[in-house]
Amino acid sequence: MTVILPEFPESEYKEPFYVKYFGFEIEGGFDSYHRDYSEDEEGREVQNNEYWKHDGSVRCESGVAGEIASPKFRIDRMENFRIFARENMPIEANSSAGLHVHVSFNCDEAYSRCMDKEFFNSFEKSVKDYFLENDHKFDEDVTDRFWARIGNESEYCQDEFCPEYQTNTLWNRYFSSRNGRYTHLNYPYGQHKTIECRLYPSTTKATELINMVEFFINFTNSYLKKIPKRERARRINLNLDDGETMETEVLCV
Repeated sequence: MTVILPEFPESEYKEPFYVKYFGFEIEGGFDSYHRDYSEDEEGREVQNNEYWKHDGSVRCESGVAGEIASPKFRIDRMENFRIFARENMPIEANSSAGLHVHVSFNCDEAYSRCMDKEFFNSFEKSVKDYFLENDHKFDEDVTDRFWARIGNESEYCQDEFCPEYQTNTLWNRYFSSRNGRYTHLNYPYGQHKTIECRLYPSTTKATELINMVEFFINFTNSYLKKIPKRERARRINLNLDDGETMETEVLCV
């Protein structure tokens, strides 16, 4: 059930750059309950889990191949995310399945800053260090599949940096090869106004999913907070391929 949250307390967040919302998609083999239907109080058929859908790219021996696409969580309600994760895990995860994390921001300036190659390179270095230093937090097969994904062994997760193409709605939706959406970091601004991390492997353990999602959020916030205030105050116009212009706001001087 979707939780209706109170208004976001903007005044409590002093930093102008901040991940405000996030969500995830986890692929794998799921218990058949997720895709089955039941009758509601009025006798209508409803899917048991509204967040589950079939995914043709996933292969599995156990359960039903598909993915859970979470609702949008607000950054100040992390426990809602953790509860949802614990209740919606696959029963099988393998090399065909990934975990994708989406983040969106409280201003377009933050989004444009994360389109920099420095952000991309810094994240790849940091996430490698994270898995090396925290291998005890993950099962060996999950760690192995992470290194396979970062090594370009998945066609759905390639080491390319091409945000100038990905911000365009049509290009991102229909193109999946070079300069498409299947990259370590994807920038679907025209579709979702999010940045998508596709680098993580799927898992059957909620603790592992939570660790990976929260690492990407924390890294992104930390990266943005290190930007000097004089740099934050600069106005940037990001021209998208479809003619739309994303004009940022001066939030701090």
